[in-house]
Amino acid sequence: MKKFKEIKKSGDGTFGVVMKAENTESFELVAIKKMKQKYHNFEECTNLREVKALMKLQNHPNIVKLKEIFLDADTLCLVFEFVEKSIYQIYAQHREQGKTMSDDQIKSIIYQVANGLSYMHKHGYFHRDLKPENMLMTENGVVKIIDFGLAREIRSRPPYTDYVATRWYRAPEILLKQINYNSPVDIFALGCIMAELFLNRPLFQGNTELEQFNKILSTLGTFTQTDWPEGCRLVSQLGMGLAQCQPLQLQQLIPNASIEALNLLSQMIKWDPNKRITAQQILTHPYFYNIQKIAPTLVFEDQDKLWNKEIKDTNIDKKQKVTTQGVKDDLSLQFGNQQKIQKTDSNDLDDILDFITTENKPVIPKQTIQSAKALEFKGLQSSSQANLKLTKNYLTSINSDVNQKKDNTSIYDFSHLQSYKPKMPNAKH
Repeated sequence: MKKFKEIKKSGDGTFGVVMKAENTESFELVAIKKMKQKYHNFEECTNLREVKALMKLQNHPNIVKLKEIFLDADTLCLVFEFVEKSIYQIYAQHREQGKTMSDDQIKSIIYQVANGLSYMHKHGYFHRDLKPENMLMTENGVVKIIDFGLAREIRSRPPYTDYVATRWYRAPEILLKQINYNSPVDIFALGCIMAELFLNRPLFQGNTELEQFNKILSTLGTFTQTDWPEGCRLVSQLGMGLAQCQPLQLQQLIPNASIEALNLLSQMIKWDPNKRITAQQILTHPYFYNIQKIAPTLVFEDQDKLWNKEIKDTNIDKKQKVTTQGVKDDLSLQFGNQQKIQKTDSNDLDDILDFITTENKPVIPKQTIQSAKALEFKGLQSSSQANLKLTKNYLTSINSDVNQKKDNTSIYDFSHLQSYKPKMPNAKH
């Protein structure tokens, strides 16, 4: 710890205590998370879920950067970039002043968090504890997702614990004890956070798990077998009885939110996790049509750098695959005439060579990442470039059920609305 000078305690969580500190060599401010559990060797530390997730995800502009790891006696210390305020502190200041955050502020925050989640989900992790306290904002307005202590790999096998996430942001599938939940729990939490920023209070504020579930039920309305088949099975399994509730109109509940904001929110807090909008889809939602003018330029610059790096890494992997195929061919020629080599041995060789070329490589999305920098809209009128042509029914087309009936089970009927339809950019090479 001689390299760092502790300044003050800035946080105390379930797994560790966070200290604001200064690097005595560079005079850079950092946040040092001292883990409460004791560790006896460095291998134990690097196998930690939080460390593994951060090492894999740290290059994204909206995910906090892990700068260093070290052991101080038997205390594991994680050194992060230092960010002064959380989103909770920022919106709490507005609340104390009797104000709410502006639509532009909320738009920038939600977009950036969705941007981080999209990267996280594509690279095989979901956060599980998303809340305003776990989202920081730099002086330049860049949002950072922190605290990956509860993060899980999407490919990991259930059962998962149901007691994750602060209760107010907990998805209904977790409240109903589903054991194989996944990344949509992050989307539901983000929807709760978005509503909270508009309302200056939590959307669902229960004191117990049962009260929390009933708060959601009284807002979204009672779901049916059509709405969420798995939910009905979980309710039956728990021996619960559902009160019959009509959905509240979001426009009345959050009158200071735009129609586009309400539509996005309604898609994030759907009962059925399979019907929720994905993080990648959020980035192309019409609510963010002007995001490039609102969010910090640094976010898009870093995103472009990250994209270029992944493209470069992909090209390297392709070259390695060609080389590896040549090795396989040579080995086949060398051993092809030896009848003693069994088929299982050949398979083992393939597995080893595939492992060498594929282990730890970045996961590249099949489709181009839609950044706000590339957002364009169809239908620009020749008489005025400032006027954007409205595209009918776009808001209801995203992630919607074609056969869904227009009845009072819908949280809000957007079928009569119009909005902008983003044009997908050309793929980068």
